[in-house]
This record gives sequence, structure tokens and C-alpha cells, in this order.
Amino acid sequence: MAAPRVLLLLAVASLLAVASLGDASGEGPRGRKLLVLVDDLAVRSSHSAFFGSLQARGLDLEFRLADDPKLSLHRYDHSASDLIRGIATECGVDFDEDPEAMVIDHINYASSEVEGDHTLIAGDDLIQSDVILGSKKIEAPVLFRGIGHAANPSNSLVLKARNNARVLISGSLDLFSNRFLKSGVQKAGSKMSHDKAGNEQF
Repeated sequence: MAAPRVLLLLAVASLLAVASLGDASGEGPRGRKLLVLVDDLAVRSSHSAFFGSLQARGLDLEFRLADDPKLSLHRYDHSASDLIRGIATECGVDFDEDPEAMVIDHINYASSEVEGDHTLIAGDDLIQSDVILGSKKIEAPVLFRGIGHAANPSNSLVLKARNNARVLISGSLDLFSNRFLKSGVQKAGSKMSHDKAGNEQF
């Protein structure tokens, strides 16, 4: 598995908030449009805070079901889904073969009276990089629940295409949910609790 200090490298996507995007500054070929592919349109409401933050940055979001028969993600005889899948492979990301397998951490889990299965991870040992996480320190642990993955340490953590498109592949749909963005958090074994998890800042 990937080193524990990196909470989120690259993982499988339940939510693909990236598919041949233009640069968010509007200089890319598609400008400020973002195609959001989801398994269920209910994600629009359960993750409205995250999507609202993207819209507040000037992005125009288009929501589509991933299995929409009218959705055409083909260009030059190549399927975009194959290209997206290929990006993860080229970045050296290996996913757990069982899509139902969840990361379990018996040390860095969140204390909760209702969730005691140690799959709710409270990560606070994040990579120290102003480029990736910004210059302001994330004070509260970031909540994560998702599938297991491993990333080759020799590969880069950031990918930017020639057209300035950025790619984010996440192994946790919950990471971006209203529940995790607004939830309080206390790491197991810690006396310090936080009114709000670090997910929004992350």
C-alpha cells in the first residue's frame, strides 16, 4: 500500500469530476466547463457543498449519469473512459481487485459512537507541499472512507495535460460529501476534537 503519510494520492473514481477539462482559468480549449459523471444523480444534493465550491470558482458544471447512452466521450476513435483509466495505470496506481474492499486503519481511525469499524479514517499526517495542499496548514484531520490502492513512489503526484487540464482520481466519494465536509472529528486516542473535519480545506 502507499505510504501512510500521503492520505490521498490517486485512487479509483466513483465520482469523476474530471474528463478532458479545460483549464479552470478559462484558457483551455473548453474554458470553464466541468463534466461530472456520477452513478446516481442524488450525488448532486449529497455533495452540494463541494459542487457549490467549484461553481463559486466560476466553473460551469454539467452532471451526467456515467451510463447515459447519449453521452459520447469519444474522440479520434478512442473512448475517454479508456483514456481516463489509462491515466491511472500510467501513473502507477494499482487498485484493490475487490471493488468492495475498504481501507481499514486500526491506528488512524476517527472516534465515533456510531461507527466503530475502523474504515472511517482520520488522516492528519499529510504530505507537506504548498503546491498540492496550499500554504495554509490543515489543522483538523481529513475524513476518508474508500477503497484500497497503492501508488508507485517513483511517479509524480500531480498530472497536468498539455491543454492545462488537471486530473483528480479519488478512491472516496465520501471525501467530498456534505457529511464529511461539515462533520466534526476526533482521532482515536486523541483528546483533541475538532468542530469541523479538514476535508473542505483539503
